[in-house]
Amino acid sequence: CPHSCHVILGWCSNEGKAAYHDTLHYKVHFTESCDRGLPRLITNVLTTTAPVEDAQVLGAIHARLAARGLLPARHLVDAGYVEGAGLVASQREYGIDLVGPMQGDTS
Repeated sequence: CPHSCHVILGWCSNEGKAAYHDTLHYKVHFTESCDRGLPRLITNVLTTTAPVEDAQVLGAIHARLAARGLLPARHLVDAGYVEGAGLVASQREYGIDLVGPMQGDTS
């Protein structure tokens, strides 16, 4: 897949129940191939609890893709996954061009 690109799609659920009727919230990070002329395939699924920020799981997603030989050349993501450290690490560690809008300044 060296010439492919992948897209991460997020999905949240509050179906899990913890003790004392507290609701647990989960986030599922789907990575999908998006090669022109080829079927779109889910290449990775990672589940976290909802409070985990998207950018925190980017390294784990790339490591899982690398272990399966599915690293893309370009990784299309939404703003939650894009931060300076992730842009640098994606290129330095895996040779991936991380593409997506930068997070806004919330300070």
